[in-house]
Amino acid sequence: MLAWKVHGVLHPPRRVESAGILNDAVLAIEEVRVEATDGTALAAYVLVGEPDLPWVVLCHDLGSNKGELLPLGLAIQEAGFSVVMIDLRAHGASDGGVSGLGVAEKADVLGAIDFARARAAGRPIGVFGVGIGAHAAVLASIERPEVRALVLDGLYPDGAYPLLHGVFGDWDLGSRAFGFAARAMYEAVTRDQVERQRASDALPRLAGRHVLLLAPASDPRLADRLELMVGTIPVTNDADGNLVMLPATGGGRLYGEASTRYLEEVAGFLASRLPRT
Repeated sequence: MLAWKVHGVLHPPRRVESAGILNDAVLAIEEVRVEATDGTALAAYVLVGEPDLPWVVLCHDLGSNKGELLPLGLAIQEAGFSVVMIDLRAHGASDGGVSGLGVAEKADVLGAIDFARARAAGRPIGVFGVGIGAHAAVLASIERPEVRALVLDGLYPDGAYPLLHGVFGDWDLGSRAFGFAARAMYEAVTRDQVERQRASDALPRLAGRHVLLLAPASDPRLADRLELMVGTIPVTNDADGNLVMLPATGGGRLYGEASTRYLEEVAGFLASRLPRT
């Protein structure tokens, strides 16, 4: 049973959305392929904004896909910025058969940043990530100083968090008693260590960047971890670290007031922190 649960977490169901069946409002969308730094081919959407303005990279959560971030991408595009959103490996139309829960996905985000960097021609870059996408965004941004602003929604402290939550749910006793077995199975499947690169350890290295952490009110345990993590972000005169509690996460579709507030919070932060000249 434990092996079956771990397998399910590492092999999320694929959901693919084609730009060809999307609303007329996004007819200008460009479908491209982006190469991760380890060679994995990733499916991506590009929304072109105003010339000479920064680019923003969008990264979804476990079990999601780039299509679910289209409303956010359009809101950012309306602010004038160009957007590239990727299907992480083993998701959507991208290659790869197993998820690394944010660890291996660092290479995906690095590839997306490099794609944006080639088109941005020296302009700064913003990155948005949710869940494992946020984890990978932190790890990747440390290696790309051109990333000046990050919005991290429901940032997992490490890959073990979604692994244990996906396997044991809220059963704390099971997580403590059998977590070692789940970690060992992760290593056997991925040939990697789930805690090899921890986002919570990497956050302090984002000195000088603008960082916004979004905490979903529906997950108080993760919100508590985020409150601890935001305190580790160095605050300088030209950068900041903030924590905002929202009624829902951006990992799925949002509607009504929750959607409006979410889009305004994320797009507004990026628009205010990324220089427009």
